Amino acid sequence: AVILKNAFTRWIANANRAPFPPGPKPKVLIGNMLDFPYRDASIHYVEWGKKYNSDILHASSLGNHFVVLNSLTDAEELLERRARIYSDR
Repeated sequence: AVILKNAFTRWIANANRAPFPPGPKPKVLIGNMLDFPYRDASIHYVEWGKKYNSDILHASSLGNHFVVLNSLTDAEELLERRARIYSDR
């Protein structure tokens, strides 16, 4: 019963959350752990951007969420101009 309650609570929390940016589809339990590059990360992330047609990408691994910003203008907007909004995340 406790597991069912936790699963339901997590499902409700995910239903109320805004969608993540595009990115590779995660695998069960490990997420995108096997998709992350070991070297030449910048080249790999640019390829993801072209594949998913977005400069802002999302991936997750073992319950942790990662956002990749492939555009300098997006990075400046989110990390400098909106820093107060996102500083607690």
